[in-house]
Amino acid sequence: LVQGLYRWENRLHHGCRALPYQLLPAGWAVLRPGEKARFLTEEEAMGAAILTGQVNGTRTALKDAVLDLTAADVSVDGRWDDGQLTGLRIDCRLQAGIVEQREPEPADTEELTDQLCRLAAAWLRAVVGCSQAMGCDFLSLRGQVLRAALDPGPDTWKDLFPALPLDVTVEAVLDRSYDLTT
Repeated sequence: LVQGLYRWENRLHHGCRALPYQLLPAGWAVLRPGEKARFLTEEEAMGAAILTGQVNGTRTALKDAVLDLTAADVSVDGRWDDGQLTGLRIDCRLQAGIVEQREPEPADTEELTDQLCRLAAAWLRAVVGCSQAMGCDFLSLRGQVLRAALDPGPDTWKDLFPALPLDVTVEAVLDRSYDLTT
């Protein structure tokens, strides 16, 4: 999993000290030996950003507001039954700030929090689903899930991973970035 970049030409740099171009983030790509890159969809990319802890400054638009994601605390664990891995569990706690909202009525913070939790859970399911469909653990979930004593080995993980059921739980703390009512 690599973050894609694109070259942005700074056409206003004529003679100034600014660089003539910048490299800016342009999404995420999955690279496999001997295959073309598969770029993640926007939804999958948001899930990857959460799982890799790279959400700071990421903005997302909800129905009545724009939020700035500031932190994600994620734990990935396995569900076990008699020493057998039977599923994956992702628990996520997001922090976000409201940076914009529709007027004239201030958005209900509880409703925005619920919307963000549902959306983040969908992002996480999308990126793990993509990884499972490709049969490629590009998120390195194996290392987070398996305990040394219960590690079934890489060949077994390769067989198990694509079909493991996924449970996702998301909590969010939503703060106002500034007083939007004034």
